[in-house]
Amino acid sequence: MQEDQQQKPKRVPPRAGDYLNGDSPMKRAKDKLTRVLVWIYLHGFSTAEIIREVSGQKARGYAARLAKAGYLIETKTESGGFLRSVPVYYYTLSVTGLQEAERHAQVQIPYPEIDCWRVDQKLLRHGIIVQELTWSQVRFELIKDYRTERMIGVGGDKAKVKRPDAVWTEDDMSKTAIEVELSGKYDRDLDDFIHKLIEALYYDGIGTGRYGRFFIFSDQQKLLDRYKEAMRPGAPLSVWAKSARNRWEKHKTEEVPDWLCEQVYFLLYPNFLPNSHC
Repeated sequence: MQEDQQQKPKRVPPRAGDYLNGDSPMKRAKDKLTRVLVWIYLHGFSTAEIIREVSGQKARGYAARLAKAGYLIETKTESGGFLRSVPVYYYTLSVTGLQEAERHAQVQIPYPEIDCWRVDQKLLRHGIIVQELTWSQVRFELIKDYRTERMIGVGGDKAKVKRPDAVWTEDDMSKTAIEVELSGKYDRDLDDFIHKLIEALYYDGIGTGRYGRFFIFSDQQKLLDRYKEAMRPGAPLSVWAKSARNRWEKHKTEEVPDWLCEQVYFLLYPNFLPNSHC
């Protein structure tokens, strides 16, 4: 009887701010959306899985929900998911998504993918791998900052300096340039590639090289081995020039400098990724 007369303590419902580090659910949702929109703005397009990871969303379907809400455009890939590592759909910004991304991005750059068909589908897998590599560094706070290829500008290759697929800024402010190679280069293209790497890394004691090191990724070990052999110290390196008949011909032969092998790393994808398996 006495126990019945005792009042039971009222249950206090949990507050969202108690388990969201003081943030309201609305703020968390907005921050999640902003991260995704800026990521796509800087990379041009993305995939449902990368979008899910960047947002921090555990459940799948977040990209499709953003498309339904009018922030993203969902476009079916030409391979329809049958090509290895290429999903059924890719996602670009809608007009609304682009306006929101531009409000929050630290840089203002062109976004031609507002026309979703401007995405070069032949390079989809290449772009996906670049994003996976960069996100693996951002997610675990292994780098201080990053820049995408479009943020680097157009002065790279035209100025005889290799423009990387991405650049990672380390904690010591040194810069690591990222290059993803899925199909091999030969003859003049390979020689030109090496020349541009040298120009991008060269330090003359007065100025500084644009990057401290290059990471070259490929999913083919044989391709990496061939590149490594072509860049070994003292390997022949041809200089090409147009002939009187307007044909590319070998003009002279130089040697790969000894220091280059110390600043170029050859890494097999996806072994480099944390928690990845062959």
